[in-house]
Amino acid sequence: MPLAPYSQPIHQQQHLLSPHPKRHQSMADTSCQITPRIPGFNATHDLFLRRHQQTQQQQQQQSFESLHVLPCHSPQPRPMKPKIPGDETPPAAPPPPQQPQALVDQLFEAAELIESGNLVNAREILARLNHQLSPVGKPLLRSAFYCKEALRFIISKHSSSIHPSSSPPMQRNPLFTASSSPLDVVLKLSAYKAFSEISPLLQFANFTCTQALLEELSGCDRIHIIDFDIGVGGQWSSFMQELAQRRCAATATTPSLRLTAFAPLASYHPFEVGLTRENLSHFASELNIPFEFNILSVDSFDPASLLSMSHGGETIAVNLPACSLYHSVPGLLRLVKQLSPKIVVCVDHGWDHSDFTFSRHFLHVLQSATMLLDSIDAACGNPEVVNKIERYLLQPRIQNSLLGRLSAAEKAVPLWNMFASAGLVPLSFSNFTETQAECLMKRIQVRGFHVEKRQSSLLLCWQRGGLASVSAWSC
Repeated sequence: MPLAPYSQPIHQQQHLLSPHPKRHQSMADTSCQITPRIPGFNATHDLFLRRHQQTQQQQQQQSFESLHVLPCHSPQPRPMKPKIPGDETPPAAPPPPQQPQALVDQLFEAAELIESGNLVNAREILARLNHQLSPVGKPLLRSAFYCKEALRFIISKHSSSIHPSSSPPMQRNPLFTASSSPLDVVLKLSAYKAFSEISPLLQFANFTCTQALLEELSGCDRIHIIDFDIGVGGQWSSFMQELAQRRCAATATTPSLRLTAFAPLASYHPFEVGLTRENLSHFASELNIPFEFNILSVDSFDPASLLSMSHGGETIAVNLPACSLYHSVPGLLRLVKQLSPKIVVCVDHGWDHSDFTFSRHFLHVLQSATMLLDSIDAACGNPEVVNKIERYLLQPRIQNSLLGRLSAAEKAVPLWNMFASAGLVPLSFSNFTETQAECLMKRIQVRGFHVEKRQSSLLLCWQRGGLASVSAWSC
């Protein structure tokens, strides 16, 4: 029997399963001066790839040398068992495929069972769905597959006696742990690069945040940015490039930049951390920007360490995503408020934070992921590239969002209420920022992306739904 809470949203999103709109050539607009590529990112990706190839060649050489000391022998063929007529066992017939709504209903039931602590029955439902869902097909079915995998991971965490609330949500990532190889890092960066070229989402978020920071920090000669979402660091390459072009008119010198990143180092390969540091430092050196970079582990986050970061004469800015690395966003906002930052920028992907219960949040994530996958399919016709983006970017985000909501100690409240209750005031984006965001959409060859203004934030939309919003706040 279809579930009432989700039958309406699914009905509203039927256009996601319809054929994609035809591609059109982008409209020329001389007023748009956005460079879609992310400065410094291509250099990071190429450097990762070269180092991985060198490591791989060394390993292959060692393996080749070891072959000379092994005894050479030819494997003996295994005897074949003679077939007896009538003894063949016919393969089991796969279960008949179910309608998408029926699959969603079962996933919702499994999420409700996990929410109530009934993991045994939830595991049985997910086991049945293993034969019905796979990472191929239409966006809704692929989204359902990744949500199913996230529920299975949650159950496995409970089964191994590790409660989700024992660590912040962004620390739990089965794809990228300390045991991941440099190849995993290369594939992750390759997926990030492909996504930035296919979808305008990353460009929209990075450009809007960068422009807001530049306008608020104009005239400051010592800038300290505290980042809770460092990623691969590509957004700060863009920021440094713009910063170098806006030298102080009085002294003709570039402001100094100190970047402090809080990241789940247990989920980062040391290779990735080192290359992020090296790339940002090298890029700042080429631009003659006095630069200092520190990356701290959020695994053992100490609020006192955050409050001690303020140095005299520095202007502080904070990048705080809606899906924070810290387990308590309201508590972190109160700490940030004590730093008196000049500006706080926030990117909300829609599924990062909601005031729903876990089961309703699960449906919200499923619908948001379906919309994102539909936009990716419309912009890219290469299944291998799409699969790489899903595996290394989308699947971890779905898992982290569900784990974060399940482990939240405090009752979730709307994002704007959280910021307002912490004493932060929304900032309005300038006309230039809004115009350039609209120009970015004109460069996209796929029609369907557009920018809307909601309250004081800018919202990137695909068709009739939102993909991500950016807001700026002050104390």
